Amino acid sequence: MNVTVNMSNKKEAERTNVEYEAKTELRTGLQQEQNYAANKTLNETRDNIRRTLDEARREIPRNTQAVSDYQEHNLQAAREITDSYLESQREIILSFQSTWALKERLYQSSRIRMMHSGIIGLLHGGQLKGQLKYTQKQ
Repeated sequence: MNVTVNMSNKKEAERTNVEYEAKTELRTGLQQEQNYAANKTLNETRDNIRRTLDEARREIPRNTQAVSDYQEHNLQAAREITDSYLESQREIILSFQSTWALKERLYQSSRIRMMHSGIIGLLHGGQLKGQLKYTQKQ
Protein backbone atom coordinates (compact mmCIF):
# COMPACT_ATOMS: atom_id res chain seq x y z
CA MET A 1 0.00 0.00 0.00
CA ASN A 2 2.85 2.25 0.63
CA VAL A 3 3.98 1.84 -2.91
CA THR A 4 0.51 2.66 -4.19
CA VAL A 5 0.37 5.72 -2.04
CA ASN A 6 3.78 6.80 -3.24
CA MET A 7 2.79 6.22 -6.82
CA SER A 8 -0.41 8.08 -6.26
CA ASN A 9 1.47 10.94 -4.67
CA LYS A 10 3.99 10.87 -7.44
CA LYS A 11 1.28 10.98 -10.11
CA GLU A 12 -0.44 13.70 -8.15
CA ALA A 13 2.79 15.71 -8.00
CA GLU A 14 3.41 15.23 -11.71
CA ARG A 15 -0.11 16.28 -12.55
CA THR A 16 0.21 19.33 -10.28
CA ASN A 17 3.54 20.13 -11.88
CA VAL A 18 2.02 19.84 -15.38
CA GLU A 19 -0.92 22.01 -14.38
CA TYR A 20 1.45 24.58 -12.88
CA GLU A 21 3.55 24.64 -16.05
CA ALA A 22 0.42 24.96 -18.19
CA LYS A 23 -0.82 27.83 -16.03
CA THR A 24 2.61 29.44 -16.17
CA GLU A 25 2.70 29.07 -19.96
CA LEU A 26 -0.82 30.44 -20.15
CA ARG A 27 0.19 33.40 -17.98
CA THR A 28 3.35 33.89 -20.00
CA GLY A 29 1.36 33.74 -23.26
CA LEU A 30 -1.22 36.15 -21.91
CA GLN A 31 1.51 38.43 -20.67
CA GLN A 32 3.21 38.29 -24.07
CA GLU A 33 -0.07 39.14 -25.77
CA GLN A 34 -0.58 42.07 -23.41
CA ASN A 35 2.98 43.28 -24.01
CA TYR A 36 2.45 42.94 -27.76
CA ALA A 37 -0.84 44.88 -27.59
CA ALA A 38 0.70 47.63 -25.43
CA ASN A 39 3.72 47.95 -27.73
CA LYS A 40 1.48 47.99 -30.80
CA THR A 41 -0.72 50.73 -29.27
CA LEU A 42 2.28 52.83 -28.27
CA ASN A 43 3.86 52.46 -31.72
CA GLU A 44 0.59 53.44 -33.43
CA THR A 45 0.28 56.45 -31.12
CA ARG A 46 3.86 57.51 -31.89
CA ASP A 47 3.21 57.13 -35.63
CA ASN A 48 -0.03 59.16 -35.39
CA ILE A 49 1.73 61.94 -33.48
CA ARG A 50 4.57 62.02 -36.03
CA ARG A 51 2.06 62.13 -38.88
CA THR A 52 0.15 64.98 -37.21
CA LEU A 53 3.35 66.94 -36.60
CA ASP A 54 4.43 66.45 -40.22
CA GLU A 55 1.05 67.71 -41.42
CA ALA A 56 1.31 70.73 -39.10
CA ARG A 57 4.84 71.42 -40.37
CA ARG A 58 3.56 71.36 -43.96
CA GLU A 59 0.77 73.79 -43.00
CA ILE A 60 3.17 76.38 -41.51
CA PRO A 61 3.88 78.20 -44.80
CA ARG A 62 0.18 78.33 -45.65
CA ASN A 63 -0.73 79.57 -42.15
CA THR A 64 2.13 82.05 -42.22
CA GLN A 65 0.89 83.33 -45.58
CA ALA A 66 -2.66 83.65 -44.23
CA VAL A 67 -1.43 85.67 -41.22
CA SER A 68 0.75 87.79 -43.50
CA ASP A 69 -2.18 88.45 -45.85
CA TYR A 70 -4.37 89.39 -42.87
CA GLN A 71 -1.73 91.80 -41.56
CA GLU A 72 -1.26 93.31 -45.03
CA HIS A 73 -5.01 93.79 -45.34
CA ASN A 74 -5.12 95.52 -41.93
CA LEU A 75 -2.20 97.77 -42.84
CA GLN A 76 -3.87 98.74 -46.12
CA ALA A 77 -7.13 99.48 -44.29
CA ALA A 78 -5.23 101.62 -41.73
CA ARG A 79 -3.55 103.48 -44.57
CA GLU A 80 -6.87 104.15 -46.30
CA ILE A 81 -8.48 105.30 -43.04
CA THR A 82 -5.52 107.60 -42.33
CA ASP A 83 -5.56 109.04 -45.85
CA SER A 84 -9.31 109.61 -45.67
CA TYR A 85 -9.05 111.25 -42.23
CA LEU A 86 -6.21 113.54 -43.27
CA GLU A 87 -8.03 114.50 -46.47
CA SER A 88 -11.16 115.38 -44.49
CA GLN A 89 -9.02 117.44 -42.10
CA ARG A 90 -7.49 119.22 -45.09
CA GLU A 91 -10.97 120.02 -46.44
CA ILE A 92 -12.10 121.29 -43.03
CA ILE A 93 -9.03 123.52 -42.71
CA LEU A 94 -9.47 124.87 -46.26
CA SER A 95 -13.12 125.53 -45.53
CA PHE A 96 -12.23 127.46 -42.36
CA GLN A 97 -9.49 129.33 -44.19
CA SER A 98 -11.88 130.24 -47.01
CA THR A 99 -14.51 131.36 -44.55
CA TRP A 100 -11.94 133.31 -42.56
CA ALA A 101 -10.50 134.88 -45.70
CA LEU A 102 -13.99 135.89 -46.89
CA LYS A 103 -14.79 137.30 -43.47
CA GLU A 104 -11.47 139.13 -43.46
CA ARG A 105 -12.13 140.56 -46.93
CA LEU A 106 -15.60 141.67 -45.90
CA TYR A 107 -14.18 143.23 -42.75
CA GLN A 108 -11.43 144.97 -44.71
CA SER A 109 -13.95 146.06 -47.34
CA SER A 110 -16.34 147.49 -44.76
CA ARG A 111 -13.43 149.11 -42.94
CA ILE A 112 -12.21 150.64 -46.19
CA ARG A 113 -15.73 151.89 -46.86
CA MET A 114 -15.92 153.33 -43.38
CA MET A 115 -12.52 154.98 -43.78
CA HIS A 116 -13.48 156.22 -47.24
CA SER A 117 -16.76 157.66 -46.03
CA GLY A 118 -14.93 159.17 -43.07
CA ILE A 119 -12.36 160.79 -45.35
CA ILE A 120 -15.05 161.97 -47.68
CA GLY A 121 -16.99 163.27 -44.74
CA LEU A 122 -13.93 165.05 -43.46
CA LEU A 123 -13.17 166.51 -46.83
CA HIS A 124 -16.71 167.64 -47.41
CA GLY A 125 -17.09 168.76 -43.87
CA GLY A 126 -13.81 170.68 -44.07
CA GLN A 127 -14.75 172.28 -47.33
CA LEU A 128 -18.14 173.14 -46.03
CA LYS A 129 -16.61 174.55 -42.90
CA GLY A 130 -14.08 176.38 -44.99
CA GLN A 131 -16.80 177.72 -47.20
CA LEU A 132 -18.81 178.61 -44.17
CA LYS A 133 -15.85 180.38 -42.64
CA TYR A 134 -15.16 182.10 -45.90
CA THR A 135 -18.69 183.24 -46.29
CA GLN A 136 -18.95 184.32 -42.68
CA LYS A 137 -15.84 186.53 -42.98
CA GLN A 138 -17.21 188.40 -45.83
